[in-house]
Amino acid sequence: MPYYVINYQFTSYYLFFYNAYIKLYCAIYKITTKNYTKKVFFFTNVIKNLIYNYNIII
Repeated sequence: MPYYVINYQFTSYYLFFYNAYIKLYCAIYKITTKNYTKKVFFFTNVIKNLIYNYNIII
């Protein structure tokens, strides 16, 4: 089994939980402030880029 397949499975598994975390983060942020969308989208993009770049480095 090639390494990249294992790596892909790991990332999809990780992204599933990351998605749940983002939804929770959005819900909490929505309660605290009204103007939250721009900050949340910036935050998610930064994290996703980190994940994909880390994958490429591995």
